[in-house]
Amino acid sequence: MRTEPLASMIESIAFPAPNMPDAELREMIRLGAQTDHHPCGTCAIGEVVDPGLKVLGFDNLWVCDASVMPDNPRANTNFPTMTIAERFVDLLSG
Repeated sequence: MRTEPLASMIESIAFPAPNMPDAELREMIRLGAQTDHHPCGTCAIGEVVDPGLKVLGFDNLWVCDASVMPDNPRANTNFPTMTIAERFVDLLSG
């Protein structure tokens, strides 16, 4: 923002304050940073659920959502989650 061509278009900087110390700015960024991916893998197949999506160590408890993915896919989780749901329906039917 301090270099051209943008600098000549900016009247003032409101946030963060232009005189904010680097340490404070780094802390503000650290506190405000977040991921923009869809978390998954909290009930990964093999670790928490078996290949049939049944929770290990429990009777009559299954998980059927993005949490069973062992890793985050590199794309949107919508299609893989729909595929997991279709497989789950097949498992229940068969």
